[in-house]
Formats: sequence, structure tokens, C-alpha cells
Amino acid sequence: MKCRTVSTLELLDNNISHLGCEFIARILGLGPDSPIEVLKLDHNDFGTKGVIELVKGLNMNAKLTLLSLCYCDIDVEGSKPLIEIIIYTQSTLRELILKGNQLGNVGLKHICDSLRVSKSLEAIDISDNQISDLNKEGSNIDGIKELGICLKENKIIKKYNLQFNSICDDTVKGLINCAKEGVTVTELLLSERVAEDLLQELDAVLKVNKAKGKKKKGKKKGKKK
Repeated sequence: MKCRTVSTLELLDNNISHLGCEFIARILGLGPDSPIEVLKLDHNDFGTKGVIELVKGLNMNAKLTLLSLCYCDIDVEGSKPLIEIIIYTQSTLRELILKGNQLGNVGLKHICDSLRVSKSLEAIDISDNQISDLNKEGSNIDGIKELGICLKENKIIKKYNLQFNSICDDTVKGLINCAKEGVTVTELLLSERVAEDLLQELDAVLKVNKAKGKKKKGKKKGKKK
């Protein structure tokens, strides 16, 4: 808290509990005086309790640009406090990495609901989170539907990582169409089990989106001159 020169804090696999998250949150809650821009807490099993503590320092933090919480035992209830971070209007968070947790379809819906109004995020990683579109009795696929809407409506997020989740080819077709409408999506990583022809179709869509993005940048530069 006294040091103002350390901007990156990585505490990977350090047995950090929710109490440790409370201490870290005190630094993050210093407002403009918080020095931390990159925070990585991967492989610490603090779960939802830890996320709740972290959010106390992050829900009004305008300094952090990258937050990585991979394999932290975060379940669907942990997705709710994360919403506060994503929707904060003065947030500067550009990349959120949630790989290897247990958000499931319902947690995905909570995240995507907030992504639709996010003003800063450019990349989101929700790979390996027990997300599935299999038609099981009682299954909830609203999260995947919300993801499609997010691909179309969010004009800032460019990269989505959905690897190691059970999403079938029919759903992938729908996501590809959403990415095509979204224009800004330049990276959409999916399961390695997706049919090769669909991956090629997706690659073609992403290349078009990248080309459109470059044209827009060129126009902006021309206006400045």
C-alpha cells in the first residue's frame, strides 16, 4: 500500500484464501492512488467468498487493466459479484480471464448480461467453465443465447475464448452468424471438436471483421490529419 512503483501483482498458486483477497482488495480500493494495473491470482482456491472480497476493492477501481482468476474455484454465485466490476462506467479493465472455473450456463448468462453494457473490456476468457448446450432435462442454455446477443451488440470486445466447453456444431453456426453481425469480433476460440468446415467459415468471418476494423482506423487517422 505504501509502494507506488509496482504495477503488476502476480500471486499464482499461493494458497490465498478469501481473507487474503480481503487484504488485496484494500490496495485495489485506494482509487486513483492504487498502483496495481495487472492482477493475476490464478490457481488459488478462494472461490466465491474470495471474489466477493475482491469486488469490494474493484467495483469502483479505474486503474486495473487486466484481471486473471483462472482455476480459482469460482461457481455460478461468484459470477454475480463480477458483474459489478464489468459494468462500472469508469472501469479501465480491458481483459478478464476466468478460465477453469465452474460458472456453467447460468454464470455465463450473468457475465454476458453485463458484457452487453461494458465500456472497457476488449477480451474475455471463459474457457473450461462447464458451459454446455446439450439438451439435457432442466438444462439452461440462456447463457449461450446471451453470448450470441453480446457478440452482435457489444462494439468494444474483440476477443472471446470459449475453448474446452461442450458447444455443438448447430450452436456454433448461430455464434458465427452473430459474430458476422457484430463486426468488431476478431477472435472467437471454440472447442477443438467443432467441424473443420465451420472453423473455416468462422475464420473467414473473422478475417472480414479484421479488415473492416483496419478500414475504420484508417478513416479516423485521416480525419485527424
